[in-house]
Amino acid sequence: MEMFAYDGGGNIWHNWQNRGNEGLIGPSYWAGWNEFGMSGHVATGGPAAVMDSTYRQIVFIPTSGDVFYTWEGNPAGAWSSWTDMGSSSSGLTGLVAINSGANGGLYVFGRNASGSIYYANKVNPNAAWSSFTVNSCGAALAGAAATAARANRMLVKMRRAGAIGAVIGTLHSLGSDDPTYGQSLLKQAL
Repeated sequence: MEMFAYDGGGNIWHNWQNRGNEGLIGPSYWAGWNEFGMSGHVATGGPAAVMDSTYRQIVFIPTSGDVFYTWEGNPAGAWSSWTDMGSSSSGLTGLVAINSGANGGLYVFGRNASGSIYYANKVNPNAAWSSFTVNSCGAALAGAAATAARANRMLVKMRRAGAIGAVIGTLHSLGSDDPTYGQSLLKQAL
């Protein structure tokens, strides 16, 4: 198990469990907080982390430019260099990442300055990331969360002015190599 945190000053920190599953809360079972290597990138908000179906952890950070990500090659292994997710991710914050649970599909969601929700996905651990695509669910204020609700469905919740909106995605072609996969992924439910 590994935890990631943002310190408000542009740095990401992480702490990881250095023993098996016994005594998860005992302080001696944790490595202690260490600064996460940022390679000159400055985070502008909290990270999002997700584990893919091959047990590889992926961490995303928002910056003053684009979203960047890095992955751990294997459990307790070295981390990759930071990779830019491209200009379609520029200015996104409030990142949330989720493993869809089917075929290793991953999603990362972010919010732009006007509150629009964008997402990118990869259909399996070996696929490339898509560009970020805007979702038509309306503006979110902050505090998005996502979970795989059940087979072929995911639930994204976000806080909107005057209400909490629930956005439900039905993944009709989950795990497909179809290039239109995920383009009409989400719809407003409330």
